[in-house]
Amino acid sequence: MNINQLLKQLEQREIKLLVKNERLIIEAPKGVLTPELRNSLTEHKLDIIRLLEQTEINTNSIPAIEPDSSNKYEPFPLTDIQQAYWIGRSGIFDLGIKLPRSKETAISEESKYELS
Repeated sequence: MNINQLLKQLEQREIKLLVKNERLIIEAPKGVLTPELRNSLTEHKLDIIRLLEQTEINTNSIPAIEPDSSNKYEPFPLTDIQQAYWIGRSGIFDLGIKLPRSKETAISEESKYELS
């Protein structure tokens, strides 16, 4: 079993892997960890530890989102794209781009109406 298949099997069986002090910690529901899975974990242990350590480095660099319960019902600023939609649809500003139409397009559209 390759490492990708092993990780899928572990996920399906809700087996969690952690690294603490460069040791692989396995959290599994009772009776779920079969001898075959144990052997595969032993075989791929170093690769799994490296993978988990890389993931830990990446997730630690992401700032944590903390709720601000004191301002729970206060309005918050729009994002740039929300503001652009809001202003663009209000009609206050003419934000559309008008391209000149060629004579060919105008003629072909007129001829469509004449045929019908």
